[in-house]
Amino acid sequence: MIHQKKRMLLITLGILAVLIAVLLAVKSCSSDAETTDQDNAHAGEVLSGTDDVTALDWKNKDTTISLAPDENGNWYWTGNPDFPLDPAYPGQLLETLSSLTPQQTITHGDTLESYGLDEPSRTLTATHADGTATLYQLGRDTTDGKSCYLLLDGDESTVYIIDGSLRDQLDLGIYNMMDLPELPALTEEKLVSIQISGTAETSLTAADKPPEGDETETEVHWYSGGTDVTDDAQDVVTALSALSLDSCADFDPSDKAVSLCSLETPTATIQVIYLDDKGAEQTLTLYVGSKSADGTGCYVRMDDDTTIYIMTSATLETLLSVAQDGLASAPGDS
Repeated sequence: MIHQKKRMLLITLGILAVLIAVLLAVKSCSSDAETTDQDNAHAGEVLSGTDDVTALDWKNKDTTISLAPDENGNWYWTGNPDFPLDPAYPGQLLETLSSLTPQQTITHGDTLESYGLDEPSRTLTATHADGTATLYQLGRDTTDGKSCYLLLDGDESTVYIIDGSLRDQLDLGIYNMMDLPELPALTEEKLVSIQISGTAETSLTAADKPPEGDETETEVHWYSGGTDVTDDAQDVVTALSALSLDSCADFDPSDKAVSLCSLETPTATIQVIYLDDKGAEQTLTLYVGSKSADGTGCYVRMDDDTTIYIMTSATLETLLSVAQDGLASAPGDS
């Protein structure tokens, strides 16, 4: 009987221990999800309006950026008004602010330090036409990484949890907001000639030639020094049609930056003469420098544009092989 009572006591203590562990786990989760000691009265309400915003100024962990609209309402980067800012970016940021709603509102919470708001990692000021401004201060992320903590207008009595959209937008650098130029469509039927220079020199010229036994149609043949190299040239033509700029590395580079990117004396120079949509001949010259800092791309310039861009290495692989070793080095050739 005594053993039975002891066993029952042990079972009861075990159940109690499990219940305590569950309660502690729930409390821990609740502390981070902020489901206790809070006021959710503002959940679902828009935190602030964005009517007549005349400036957006913010700081993130790496940089400070300021955007403003000109007299025509076109937004520009105040650090360099000539920078080709993608107009979609300020529009998306304003849309995010205009629909910013708290997932939860904390009015009796922990210290600002516990939310990362004693030293906000990101700060945004939206200035309005009447001279007033709205201040957004973002703290640390919630445990799931999908949301973050926010102070509005420096009011330390209330902490909001918002989704990560605003955080992600403020983490972008100015070069992420660049409206990158589009390269022309370098499809085979529009190509006239190709010149690839590096340690080797390769010149290709296109000519229409009717297929054998069919004079009504023509196909493009490629010649180098009078020799038909159509089969060998196909990988080069395919590589040209896939060219695109991936990102901006330096919009207004110094001479030192140009040198560091090996663009003073390019690794390869690719010059293409092509036909535009009106059938007129145009020229595109691409200068390829060294590999980018992360090793996934190469620094490039084009024509008389001084901006340094990045192209992925995979896109340039065939063209760089030809620049180094000639046409016979193109993939698939033997």
